[in-house]
Amino acid sequence: MKKALSPVRGRLRARHGLTGLCWGAAAAGLLLLAVLAVSFFTPLAGRGGLLALGTLALPLGGLVGALWPVSDRQAARAADACGLRERAQTALALAGRQDEMARLQRADALRALQGLDTRSALPLRPARLPLLAGAGCLALCAALLLIPNPQEEILAARQQFAQRMEAPSQALAQAAEQVADQLLGERDAREVRRLLAELSRQTARSRDAREALTALGNTQQQLERLLSQAREAAGEALSQAGMEAAAEALGRQDMEGLQ
Repeated sequence: MKKALSPVRGRLRARHGLTGLCWGAAAAGLLLLAVLAVSFFTPLAGRGGLLALGTLALPLGGLVGALWPVSDRQAARAADACGLRERAQTALALAGRQDEMARLQRADALRALQGLDTRSALPLRPARLPLLAGAGCLALCAALLLIPNPQEEILAARQQFAQRMEAPSQALAQAAEQVADQLLGERDAREVRRLLAELSRQTARSRDAREALTALGNTQQQLERLLSQAREAAGEALSQAGMEAAAEALGRQDMEGLQ
């Protein structure tokens, strides 16, 4: 019976896939509409990528529908609904019996399944509700695309500012190497490189001058604190070295006096 029900099962998978495509279209339209609506209230630099991701709902819905499992009982129920008059479900229920009546019933169900034209008996029809919902969302998306978006000017200004900050960001990265190599030890040099590299990234991502200046001020404070600690450590090291040298000199004088 399982082999005889395979055409029915395959047809049901195709119907589920088509239904999934319809619901995927509705989901894609809703996602696109949501992204476009939000873009009117807040600048979305990656709006194109979000719109592209939204369209993935269409094939994803079809794939989920096509892969949705179809049991033998569901296939038998669908076959009986096409005019088999409970033959398939009865044969499936008697699958474990080997008496004469069960064998005759299974043979009758197999003949009926072999004569069933699944294409005409189980036509592929798109689901109207999700298609109408998706079409409505796409119509609203088209209307929003025709309306001037006030956030476009903000995005354009941010892009221009990012281009102006590209050269200073590169200069900061070069300064990190020079300062770290010439003025500090290895451990502090790594920290200075990290701070200036982070500052370079922050200035490159800054949306306006205020953000860039804030990042610059924070990094400057951290660098001043790091350099101050380095100077204190160097002073302590020099002081300790001086004391050891003095003690060594006094020891040599004591030895000479004894001699």
